[in-house]
Amino acid sequence: MNKLYDLAEITVGLVLKRKEAQRIDYTREKYRTLTLKGFNQNGWIEDDELDLFESNEVLDDKYITKAGDVIIRLSSPYTAISIDKKTEGLLIPSLFAVMRINSNKINSNFLAIYLNSEFVKHEYIRKTSFGVTIPTIRVVDLKEISIDIPSKEKQVKVEKLFLSFIKEKQLNAKIIEYKEKYYNLISASIFKGGK
Repeated sequence: MNKLYDLAEITVGLVLKRKEAQRIDYTREKYRTLTLKGFNQNGWIEDDELDLFESNEVLDDKYITKAGDVIIRLSSPYTAISIDKKTEGLLIPSLFAVMRINSNKINSNFLAIYLNSEFVKHEYIRKTSFGVTIPTIRVVDLKEISIDIPSKEKQVKVEKLFLSFIKEKQLNAKIIEYKEKYYNLISASIFKGGK
């Protein structure tokens, strides 16, 4: 068994208020930023739900997503997402932690899948800090999560299975979205006297 701290460097994202430009003329840099709404609990980033953050300075790269990172939401539902080339360059706020893998024993997609498993989510709930407005998991507790790492071949098989499942869920979500628009158009037409 390995501890997460043996496999990755884990840090909390940036507290945005500290670096926010107070006036437009103080804006030094603009960043697309991860949001809770943009962090789909099924394991992908909703691009149209990201925010734009105007910073008063150029921010440290440690707060910017890179391919191979695993980002985890620190509040329920504690979703972890692996970053790929399409989701690089996003600002990570303090609502999330970033894991930068520093071991060749594990790949980022497999780690995200493991962290999203029901088994590990029960660990989060057990270690969650209550007594605050929003229950959160602490980075120190994340670092202590144990993981039994399978062979690279098994990791790749699990990864392929999971990624095809994610694509299926995304397609289903799109179908539901289109059907909802369709039914709304029909009902609007009917209610306005149409046929």
